[in-house]
Amino acid sequence: MKPLESLTEEYRSLIDSSNDAIVLLDRLGRFKIVNKKVLNSTGYKESELIGKHFEKIVPAEYLSKCFELFKQQLKSSKPTIATIEIRTKNGKLIPIELKGSVAKNKGKIIGVNVIAKDLTELKEAEEELKISEERFRNLTENAPIGIYYNDFDGTFLYGNRMVEEMFGYKSEEIIGKNFLKLQLVDSDDFANIVKLFTLKIAGKATRPKEFLLKRKDGTKRTIEISNKIIDIHGKKAVLGIVQDITDRKKTEKELKKAHEDLKVSYENLKELDSKKNEFISIAAHELKTPLTAIHSFSQILQDKKICVDTEKMQKYMKIIEEETKRLENLVTKILDLSEIDAGIMKIKLENLNLYKFVDELALEVEPLVKKSKLKLEYYTDRNFPEILIDKEKLRQIFLNLIVNAIKYTPKGKITIKANKENERIHFQIKDTGIGIAKKHQKLIFKRFYQVESPYTRKITGSGLGLSICEELVELMGGKIWVESKLKRGSVFHFTLPMKSKM
Repeated sequence: MKPLESLTEEYRSLIDSSNDAIVLLDRLGRFKIVNKKVLNSTGYKESELIGKHFEKIVPAEYLSKCFELFKQQLKSSKPTIATIEIRTKNGKLIPIELKGSVAKNKGKIIGVNVIAKDLTELKEAEEELKISEERFRNLTENAPIGIYYNDFDGTFLYGNRMVEEMFGYKSEEIIGKNFLKLQLVDSDDFANIVKLFTLKIAGKATRPKEFLLKRKDGTKRTIEISNKIIDIHGKKAVLGIVQDITDRKKTEKELKKAHEDLKVSYENLKELDSKKNEFISIAAHELKTPLTAIHSFSQILQDKKICVDTEKMQKYMKIIEEETKRLENLVTKILDLSEIDAGIMKIKLENLNLYKFVDELALEVEPLVKKSKLKLEYYTDRNFPEILIDKEKLRQIFLNLIVNAIKYTPKGKITIKANKENERIHFQIKDTGIGIAKKHQKLIFKRFYQVESPYTRKITGSGLGLSICEELVELMGGKIWVESKLKRGSVFHFTLPMKSKM
């Protein structure tokens, strides 16, 4: 056998310049020609390989395979391709891909030509890729957000654990399925998600979009999707990042509501502060009026001349008594309103026989009605069922409305009615008095509001009675209103539940 040096310079230069290992094996499998790549890769000298059998560099586990391939190649003109490992002089294993072809000289088979490609870098790259893919898989599988990707037809190629959790489907139920056919989004969002997908495939920039996700079990969650075009093994795909923002949206809604509530509360506080200042100012004025009268007539009574005049003294004492009662009544009403405003007024519920209650109330106000030369009528069903209500507050409402009716009724009558309407009681206090102009009817329930007319100027009052009635009625879950026409009287209506709220 001739060594490489015996070849022509041109041929030797050609095979030595190859990046692949090139050998010629004789019919017995012995090295006949080897190029420099073989020597550099294995660490052997040419003299250590020429004439030696290929088993010198082939590990035992690959020998059987190599013998079989060698025999087949001697009998076939078709190339043989295989992947094996060879062992270098220092014992290192090198992965190679070999391609064998039959070698002929003047038509006679003289052996096998072998071209071997060193796969070390490729294997290392594959291993690195494998490690990288494993690392990527670990990252994506344990990511706190949903990660998936699909092809340009919309078919899912991958979905991580969070995607399974969000969508409610197992991975095998998603992979290979088209996201449109799975109907994962609400029908209202269907066109939007198709548009987002189409824009992304077209290479256009898109912002994260919100959608209503329909899970496998039928429940719905709000999700946010971001898309990006990626390359997977040479093929383009759409990477999707999906986040469940249901709780975030709920929190945002709650924060928005809280902000709005705070804004309303702030406005209410401003209004309350304004009302408080107005209330204090008017209350101070109202309190001062009876106090001034009491003080003035007390001063007059100290005059010895007045004390001799019994008739004048009694007249002034009566004025002091009336102003004292007026003052007491005003203080009581102001305290009641203060309790209501502070939210500390308590409702004390008790079972009440309404027929008996109205009867007792009529007896209580009868002297005042007769003194005003009016007539009192009341209508209540004797068999009216017992109601659960705060008796004292109901009495207070009635007394305020009846006294108010007496004040503004020069002649005629006062009528009290109570009847059941479903689960509520409808009360009416009707008078034949001066009536209330339409423009005043909504204002009379405001604190300290008093209708100005020649007749009302003669009547003293705090302007708090109707305001307290409205506050107490609403406190017990009811509603109050008035119907009236000038010179034809008024009807004050209020409704309360059969069982007042606490």
